Amino acid sequence: MESVSKIKSFRASKKAANANGAGKGTEPMSEEFDADEYSCPLDDVMTLTQQLDQFSIIGRCDYANTCELIVQLFDQSFNLLQSKLQQLVSTNPTALISTTVPVAIEQIRDIRLEENRLAWLVYMIGALIKGRSTSSSGGTVDADRLDGELVARVLRLLQFGDARLQLLLQLLQQNQQSTDVDVASLLFQLSSGATIRLELAIITFLERFRHIYVGENISRASKMYQSLSELVGISDEQTILQLFAAKILLNLRYWSNQEAVLEPTLNLLGELASSFSSMRKLLQLDDIKFMLANHTPANFRFLSVSTTPTSSSLSLSRYRTEFYAYLSRLMLVTLSGSGADDNRPFLDFLMPLTQVANTLISNLLLSESCPMSPEDARSSVIGLARDLAGVAFSLNTMASFKLFLDWFYPSLFTLFGRAMELWHFDPLVTCPVLKLLAEVVHNRNDRLKFEGTLPIGYLLLAEMTKILLGFGSQLTSFFGQVEKENLYSHKVKPLTRYLNALRITLSGKFANLAIFGLVGDDSFEKTVKMSTEMLMCVTEEELRSFTKLSKAYFALLECLTQNHMVLLSSLEPSIIRQFYSAIVIGVDSLDTSVAWSACSCLDYMLTHIYKLTSMPQDGINGVSLNHGNEYPLFVPNPPSGAPTSEIALAARHRLTALFAGQPNKRSRGCCSALAIWSDREEAGNANLRQNFLQPPAGFVTTLSEFTVTSRQLMVTFLATFMNEECKNQWSISRPLLALILLNQEYFSNLQSAVINAVNPHQRSDVEGLFRKLMEDVENNLFAKNRDKFTQNISAFRHAVVEFMKSSSTKPLGELTALTAFDSGDTFSLRSILLSAATSI
Repeated sequence: MESVSKIKSFRASKKAANANGAGKGTEPMSEEFDADEYSCPLDDVMTLTQQLDQFSIIGRCDYANTCELIVQLFDQSFNLLQSKLQQLVSTNPTALISTTVPVAIEQIRDIRLEENRLAWLVYMIGALIKGRSTSSSGGTVDADRLDGELVARVLRLLQFGDARLQLLLQLLQQNQQSTDVDVASLLFQLSSGATIRLELAIITFLERFRHIYVGENISRASKMYQSLSELVGISDEQTILQLFAAKILLNLRYWSNQEAVLEPTLNLLGELASSFSSMRKLLQLDDIKFMLANHTPANFRFLSVSTTPTSSSLSLSRYRTEFYAYLSRLMLVTLSGSGADDNRPFLDFLMPLTQVANTLISNLLLSESCPMSPEDARSSVIGLARDLAGVAFSLNTMASFKLFLDWFYPSLFTLFGRAMELWHFDPLVTCPVLKLLAEVVHNRNDRLKFEGTLPIGYLLLAEMTKILLGFGSQLTSFFGQVEKENLYSHKVKPLTRYLNALRITLSGKFANLAIFGLVGDDSFEKTVKMSTEMLMCVTEEELRSFTKLSKAYFALLECLTQNHMVLLSSLEPSIIRQFYSAIVIGVDSLDTSVAWSACSCLDYMLTHIYKLTSMPQDGINGVSLNHGNEYPLFVPNPPSGAPTSEIALAARHRLTALFAGQPNKRSRGCCSALAIWSDREEAGNANLRQNFLQPPAGFVTTLSEFTVTSRQLMVTFLATFMNEECKNQWSISRPLLALILLNQEYFSNLQSAVINAVNPHQRSDVEGLFRKLMEDVENNLFAKNRDKFTQNISAFRHAVVEFMKSSSTKPLGELTALTAFDSGDTFSLRSILLSAATSI
């Protein structure tokens, strides 16, 4: 996204700068200077974007005259800005670093005026460069030369701005002031919002210039570079990249307290580090090498630890993860060139973080009395968690991530586990720590695929389950005490992080989960149970109100319904009904990803229920039997004297307990019977049949809540397919087949009701629509049958649209219009379906 979309409110920025004192020992300038700053058109992001998009096309129509005018205006304004600043420096240099020295109001206004004008012109130049890719004149030699003339002007301005910042540093040193002063804030005081607008315009230009003229397979740049060489002495891409890197480093070092500049600067760094060839070129630059070797708070202010966090510092700290993600991406290229066995570049890169980690370990784990203040320790934990989350995110190869795990395990697991114990009710600590731990066990690109001789997968699971269980048990009691005004910060956000961590841990596929039960470790099973408890903490109102929480909720529930449906079946009926009600809410969500995930949950649950209801019954409590003709007889104990491993013995004991002296009573082979929750399967299936699929005992109704809700869902899905627009056709089609198969009699009655509700001469057409829906569909949920039904859905929707175009469908009997879109005389087939559903 272009940085123009990242422009912040400069009124808020100025208030924040004034509140923070901007630079040390300075006072904010008079508001008399700022009266015209609050209404600058450059701050209207939407209008500015629209204007630039239009100008990028219009300006290319008569490109030569357009460039001539812009060059003339740019040179005029740039020369005026230079002369005004030179005049200020020559007559009153201390005015640049102190507001106590009087400065002429006209002088300040002139500087701000020219900076705002230049910001406009830089935006326009960036738009013209962007328009090159769509312009009919974009490929001509003259256009390349004209591009070079425009680019040269911006590069001169960029170098001038950087030189002005260096001048401020020199003046601070001459006046024996600390160079730790926020230099950008001094510029901000002098020029107010104009300086930030100019910085944003330059970053936007660099983004657009990079897109057109920097990168792989760009052969059109030769004439442009020839023009640049003549004007500013830049003749190749590597020199341009050097300017990019210098600008990024300067902004990160001296503008890092201004979020409006920090965010697009990091975005630019990320775009430059998006391809392998570009990163190889960047790694040859001294500025990039400096960042990789010196990523410390002394060099980058937003990495500093604040013991009294403000809203501004908290907002800036979230960029630490992004910064380290880009640096780690560059470091990964260095690793690829140093050999698989050389971990020195990796350890050198992590050295600043290692020092922070060792300080925390010494104070929180190894020392009986912590010399470090609680505020310092807390802030350091937050910063370290954010930094390491960025590192872990970018190390997406097995070799590099193994280096990271060798560094991280076990000390950092212990450290962050301790942090979760100390600050378990502090979301500013728990949220970044949970995000980091979830990233560590995220099996992205199969990076957690280890050698057969290494038990790393099991060790990761053991550490994660320990932390998640300890933290989860505290959360459940804490959520009941959260005040309404703190609902998002103290419940929704940490719960979202926790649900994501649970889901990633349970679905990582980097270790065989069933081995925990065989070795007598029940931590994994407790973690799965904890997942259900945490899902129960989410209310229906919260599901509807918080999209991120809904995504995390249904992603975890999808994992449980896919892999642990036996456990869910064995839970209390009220819990199962609550999950089913949540799924009904999710499938109706306006967020596509939430609806998709909820449909998957519904499909997995209905598939399990359909398989259960389709199994042969023995007539005794509804338990299915298989008389063992398909499998060999079970041998409980091996011959005496034969060597047997501990795990094999544990497996035999578990199978013996499952079969309970009835070797023929099993519905699958012995290996499958060792799956997690297999000891609950029979009881879980009976629980589903008696307490969920059947109506409660003592009720007059013959239909269970599940049956009623399932029929309503089936009607809703069918009605959705009758709309002209259906965004989730594939995801809805999967559970719909299961709904139809579970309610075949009701579906048949529904068809008849719809057919009988239309005019007699249209009934054969409507009957053909339903026939097309179920054509060649069998009574099973095999993959081939599902795919056929999904294909039929597309044909059904097309046929419904054509039918409605060619027919005026008027219902018979007492059916009435259900929506405001239906008149009293003409009904849509969708309305007829909904009306028919209420009549049967």
